Amino acid sequence: MQWAALILEARTARASGVSVSDLRGHGWGWTPPDRLLAMALLVHEDSICRGCGQYVDEAYDVRAVGEYEVRSQVCEGCAARERHQDRSKDDRHVHGELTYVVDLRREED
Repeated sequence: MQWAALILEARTARASGVSVSDLRGHGWGWTPPDRLLAMALLVHEDSICRGCGQYVDEAYDVRAVGEYEVRSQVCEGCAARERHQDRSKDDRHVHGELTYVVDLRREED
């Protein structure tokens, strides 16, 4: 199994509140390998920089200077929300107002 698939499986099991064995349909509960997978997922997540998403053992190394570049992509949903928030700064704040993004291409009549 590929690492990315195993990580996804462990994250899905955690989000569902079950063991990987149970997620796979075995019904074995929390086996020793399941507990090791849960701990390994935490170690993996702790090894990633929260600022840039790169592995800290590589990105924090001074030998990595010049080895990274920044790329950007615009999320049109986030852009629409930010435009709304910019306009709302001048308006009266409505307590409890939640803002959310709707994809107009998928909105039903």
